[in-house]
Amino acid sequence: MASEGSEPAGGTVGTQADGAQRDDPVGRFSLDDFRLRLDSPLFHRDPGVATSEPAAQLRELTWEHVVRAPEAEAPTVDDFRAQLIPAPALPPMSLLVHHTPTAPAPAPEPEPEPEPAHQPEPEPEALVQVANPPWMATVDDVLAASGFTVPTPVFSPSVTPPSTPAVEAELNRLAFLPDLEEPVGPVEVPRIATADQPVVEAAPVMPSLSEHEMYAPRPSSVAPRRSYSDLASSITPTSRRIKRHPVRRFFATVVLLGLLGGGLFAAKYYFFDQRWEGDTKALAAEVESARGLTFDHAVDVTTLPAGEYSSKLINVTFGLNDDNVDATAGQWRALGLLNGPLDVGTLGLAGIADSPAFYDSGSETIYVVEGLPADLERFALQRALTLALLDQEYGWGSRIAGAPPAVARGTRALYDADALATATSLVDDAERVNVNTQQQTLYTAFQIPVSTVPFATAAASRTGLALAPFFVGAPATIRDLIESDALITDGQALDLRRLVSGQPESVSAQSQGMLFWYHVLAARLDNDTAWRAALAWRGDDVSVVRGTSGVCVTALVQVDPAAFDGVVGTFQAWAGRAPAESNTSVIAVPGTTTGQLTVSACDPGAAIATNDGRTRLSLGGAPLRAEQFRHLLQAYPQLTSQQLACAVFGADSVGTGDERGILDPLEGWGALAAHPAGDPNAAGCTA
Repeated sequence: MASEGSEPAGGTVGTQADGAQRDDPVGRFSLDDFRLRLDSPLFHRDPGVATSEPAAQLRELTWEHVVRAPEAEAPTVDDFRAQLIPAPALPPMSLLVHHTPTAPAPAPEPEPEPEPAHQPEPEPEALVQVANPPWMATVDDVLAASGFTVPTPVFSPSVTPPSTPAVEAELNRLAFLPDLEEPVGPVEVPRIATADQPVVEAAPVMPSLSEHEMYAPRPSSVAPRRSYSDLASSITPTSRRIKRHPVRRFFATVVLLGLLGGGLFAAKYYFFDQRWEGDTKALAAEVESARGLTFDHAVDVTTLPAGEYSSKLINVTFGLNDDNVDATAGQWRALGLLNGPLDVGTLGLAGIADSPAFYDSGSETIYVVEGLPADLERFALQRALTLALLDQEYGWGSRIAGAPPAVARGTRALYDADALATATSLVDDAERVNVNTQQQTLYTAFQIPVSTVPFATAAASRTGLALAPFFVGAPATIRDLIESDALITDGQALDLRRLVSGQPESVSAQSQGMLFWYHVLAARLDNDTAWRAALAWRGDDVSVVRGTSGVCVTALVQVDPAAFDGVVGTFQAWAGRAPAESNTSVIAVPGTTTGQLTVSACDPGAAIATNDGRTRLSLGGAPLRAEQFRHLLQAYPQLTSQQLACAVFGADSVGTGDERGILDPLEGWGALAAHPAGDPNAAGCTA
């Protein structure tokens, strides 16, 4: 025990006369002096307290916190250290136990002591140093008052820690006492509870793991097993209300339909449609460039021998088959169009020179005669390809399907005229000479006979000549205006006055047309007489009846009332030249709007001649009048088409010299010079 006023180790501590304790700030212990002992018995399992940095809100435990009795002799730190035995490690527990000691009244503030002469060196870091704890001073006072001498205690090492839960609680509380904002000077702390105070049993300590990250459970690498229902519920999308946008859906639908349409068109174009073969592809490109249109798809081109080709030409043009060929032959013989039996092959062979290739709109196929010379084949294919191109552009083939014969021939003549004009524009002078020469050689090469039915030959191969001059040099806009949805009769194709008038014409379902009746009259009369009578045609209705005596024909023919008397005379002259076996008769019935003729005749048989076999103009005067009209358009562009068309149909007659070939010679068509130019100021044309 050190005497009063002596300096304990590790600091300077003294007492005043009134027993108050004084404190030397220089001799204060650092936090490192207390860390080792606190770590060992209390916090050895928590690495967080062993940090070397001072903890916030913690206050150091110094000599100034010790309260001693004035009469007791203060022991030195060395004496007290010798009595302490390191306690074994305790299980982790809370720093503050549930025991809350009663804080004693604060001691009176000690007066300041003078600074000591020297400051001893702090001892090495060891167990926590506590000088004269209050509970020890209180025990000494009690024993001294009773006359009992306290022997010097001798401690032996023991592995059993002292049961001082109250002291540990107070140490825990003081170790983590918050750092309050107080003025510099002695710190007042509650008096340490003594041993004679009642000890409250602490709650049993329950072992628990530290909350440090080193004791956290490691994540398992094995994925938890999940049921199919859990998996299905996890991937089921959350239903939500879809907002409807009509405009957006409309445009999306339009885009989708466009994509589908484009895909279908591409599939049709590249996979389903037959592609052009051989030299036909180059010819098709030339036709597209010359006409300013484009093929939607390729057209099949089939080459046939001359005999097979000629039969195909007549059968497709007139729709002949085994069921109707005999009735057609009887009809033609009754009206004088045919002499003898009908040989379809021979009849078609007569048209090879004018049409060595033709387009069948029903099957969308082009048929070509096998063995044609190169230039003639090229020209014929360009004509047929243009007709096919116009069919794809304007759809004329579907419109004439099932139409009356007069309408089917007239509409085909309109588009064939455009095809002829387009093919002619692709021929240079050298090719023109070659084509005309090669065309003449076909008569010898294929032994082409004179046509037994000139009407059938003209209808199958030459109808485009009637309007070809109308399209020469015409711009594409005019052609489109004329050909869009066009459906005309052959009377409009042969008579430009009716075509440019813009008045539609209606005919019966069995109408044979103006070209038919022209050839009926020309079979027994001269070309000019038959042509003038045919120009008065306004319609017809032909019925064919097969009886015991053969085929008989009854026809009602409507004519222009202004030309009624002349037409009646022409038909009576025609009937007078018919064979007696045909029983031909004509009954005229005048009218205010149209005059009507009833024509009756029967088939005399293949052994009876029905006509004299003279040469006929294939299209009457139609090619001549169309060419005159074209020249007037160039000379009088300021005049109307109706006035110019009226001027070309003058009083001059037509004859066999006015026949026109498919392609004019290099020097031009000479028949035009044999006729006077039309007079636009003639009487009846200026009104």
